[in-house]
Amino acid sequence: MDYAVAVSLSKIHEVGEALLKEYVNTRLDKITVPLSDTNKRNNMFIFGNRLDPRKKKNKVGILNHNTMLITQLFISLQSFPDADIL
Repeated sequence: MDYAVAVSLSKIHEVGEALLKEYVNTRLDKITVPLSDTNKRNNMFIFGNRLDPRKKKNKVGILNHNTMLITQLFISLQSFPDADIL
């Protein structure tokens, strides 16, 4: 079993109780949130949505790629000053 799944499943009861207390407090006791509003989604890792260790995102690589694209856009707009970006 993946470590993230094990930790998530071990804390699922505590998270459920906290969400129930929050729901009762805000919607039934204090009535600050209407009953028709949707509940927030909790991102618990279970077997179906666990993290894939093969798909670790390299944030630095993504930032470098975005910087390169913005630089290319800037240079191309300097070459054609009357061009519209939209």
